[in-house]
Amino acid sequence: MSLLEVKGLVKKFPIRKGFFNRVVAHVNAVNGVDLRIEEGEKVGLVGESGCGKSTLGKTIARLWEPTDGEIVFKGNNISSKSMSEMKPHRKELQIVFQDPYGSLNPKLTVFQTLAEPLKLHKIVTGGRDELRKAVEKLLDTVGMPAGAIDKYPHEFSGGQRQRVGVARAIATNPDLVIADEPVSALDVSVQAQILNLLDDLVDEQGVAFLFISHDLKVVHHFCDRIMVMYLGFVVETLPSDELHEKASHPYTKALLDAIPVDNPLEKRKRNLLEGDVPSPINLPSGCPFHTRCPIAEDRCKQERPVLRKLADGHEVACHLVD
Repeated sequence: MSLLEVKGLVKKFPIRKGFFNRVVAHVNAVNGVDLRIEEGEKVGLVGESGCGKSTLGKTIARLWEPTDGEIVFKGNNISSKSMSEMKPHRKELQIVFQDPYGSLNPKLTVFQTLAEPLKLHKIVTGGRDELRKAVEKLLDTVGMPAGAIDKYPHEFSGGQRQRVGVARAIATNPDLVIADEPVSALDVSVQAQILNLLDDLVDEQGVAFLFISHDLKVVHHFCDRIMVMYLGFVVETLPSDELHEKASHPYTKALLDAIPVDNPLEKRKRNLLEGDVPSPINLPSGCPFHTRCPIAEDRCKQERPVLRKLADGHEVACHLVD
């Protein structure tokens, strides 16, 4: 049994207009996504901004209600559970947000922020002294000094605030952490520190990660398996170590070609995407990528491809890939 299994997940946001607040259209953010994560596995989710990555993560965490589909976590279908029914699962399923400043309450000290989940889930049942010891241990785990315990979020750098966010996520000893762009707003040196910290958590505590990012280099470095999203659809999934050699979908290849080279004098042929991403309100017929695909044929405009197996662990949604 997988730790997490998502089947046909759909998330639509209604667009309302008029005096009676009538629904006139929907934003199709996530369109029938299937996803599986095993215990201790690091799965990367990549794609352009606006492709539905963060929406998928927040819907899996049940911060947003799914429109359709199933979310099975540790054998329990949590798709339609109420907020009170979700409370036992919150301890095992946590999230690290993209903005480390916006996700921390500016009126709470680090101690108050990290003590809250410990008290809420009855992980620490003693008094204030026991709580402080537990919070200090959390800070030590994420490489923060004990003196930070009584400080407020505005007194830290971006990397330090993100460490506090990670500490809050692991305070309940979760089985799965959804990391939503956890290093995108940080300097490169700080990114490396946060990624090493997350790697240590996998090794020491066996935490599984759904790592959401638009940076293929970061995902390739950190994750075991990579899923590529476009316009709310998963178009390819493959092992991370096969990304550069066996990527098959034209969109995945275009993302690889867009990665800056380490040597600016190096010459290479790039197939960069042209045109704009179609509106998620009016999805194109057939393959969602056909309006920008350099090899699209008539069939691609009429028939929507489904994920099919190319090799063990490698699936692609494209009519023209063998």
